[in-house]
Order: sequence, then structure tokens, then C-alpha cells
Amino acid sequence: MLEGETGETAEGRERFLKQATPLASLPDELLHLTADAMRPRDFATGERIVRAGEPGRALYVLVRGGAEVRVRTASGGTATVVRMGRGECFGEMSLLSGDDASADVVAGEAARCLVLEREAFEGLVREQPGLLRAFVRLVTRRLHTTTAAMATARE
Repeated sequence: MLEGETGETAEGRERFLKQATPLASLPDELLHLTADAMRPRDFATGERIVRAGEPGRALYVLVRGGAEVRVRTASGGTATVVRMGRGECFGEMSLLSGDDASADVVAGEAARCLVLEREAFEGLVREQPGLLRAFVRLVTRRLHTTTAAMATARE
């Protein structure tokens, strides 16, 4: 990890997001505004970051550590459907739709995320409608992969 990429400064957040994250394809102006609105947050191993059934409150991008997406199985157990690492994001679907989160996301190890809270996102979208289009593309791509993974895990 390069110095300044842990999220303490807007410049460091922007540099990180320009790397291999789903947000890297945003136009420079939108990426700059998004990075400026994000804040770093640390999660301990095992800490629940997102709870299934609760309203989506934010977009999270992993800066370090890892997270696991977990769903309830038909037998009442829990299954990990996806393990995520540096540069991957989650929370974007319920952030856009306003629907409840469809799965738990738990820190599989100590993790740091860049977090874009709903209020900040909505303010950015009011000022920059192009950001909404970019997020819709991101969600569409994610929906294809997530739907298949969750269906398999719930069997």
C-alpha cells in the first residue's frame, strides 16, 4: 500500500480509488468529489459492517483487510457467498435502491473501508447527476454476479 492511501486525506482517497476499484472508471471530477465525501472507518475482525434486513446506509470500499458476504441458508444456517479484499466495494445496491440489505457483510479480518454515507451520496447526486448514472452501471454489473452467487449459496 502506498503512503497516503489509507484514507486520511482526500488526495489519498482519490489516489486509491483511481486504482483497481469499481469507481476508477468515474470521470476525474466525479471521482474527486466522491473521494472528498468519503471517510475512513475501521472494523474489527468479526464485526458486522452491514446487517441483512436493515436499510442500506452507505457504500463501502475496502482499503485493507477483508470482508465476507453472508446469507441465511434454507436450513437456517449461514453461508459465506463472497470474500472481498482490497479495492472491492459493497453496499451500492441498497444505497441506490433504498431497499434493505440482502445479506450481512462481516469483517473477515481487521479492515479499513472508505465509506460514502447516504446523505453525502444524495448531496453529490443532486449536484452531479452523472454520478447516479455511473452508480447505476456499477450496480447493474454487480447484480449479475451477486444474484448467481446468492442463489447457489442458499440451496
